[in-house]
Amino acid sequence: MSSDLPQTGMHTVKERIKHLRGRLREQINRYAILSNNITFIKYSIFGATGSLIDFTIFYSLAKIIGIQYLIANVISISIGTLNNFILNAFFNFRLKDRLLVRFVKYYCIGLGALGVSSLLLYIFIDLLGINVALSKIATIGIIILVQFNLNKTFSFKVYNDDDAQ
Repeated sequence: MSSDLPQTGMHTVKERIKHLRGRLREQINRYAILSNNITFIKYSIFGATGSLIDFTIFYSLAKIIGIQYLIANVISISIGTLNNFILNAFFNFRLKDRLLVRFVKYYCIGLGALGVSSLLLYIFIDLLGINVALSKIATIGIIILVQFNLNKTFSFKVYNDDDAQ
């Protein structure tokens, strides 16, 4: 125990407890930062799988089957979003309660992100004249950060037993 204490001659139990509380807080903060980074990395990986599913279904419906592309887009985005929600709920945030409410929040955030993404693409491409690929990459980066924080705060909020449903 004394090896954790700085060589300042702390002699009282109160000083030792204060020092150890400070060290514990530092460790908890480090863990929280690491945990948040891992959660974000998983969120991004699951998002990439959802995008692949979205694209594959969209292409199959629109190009191979011949469904009108806007209808195909709604179907493919919905399936990709459902995939992302399931992966994040069960394997990232590990929450299994209130799934319908959580999904509705997740889907609404996704729809909002679609609108913001479209607006940003319009601004970057049509108004600022930025390359389409660079605009899409920048938009994806912005949207991922915003969606992650919104979903973490609202869709995957941890409820106490006392919270109202």
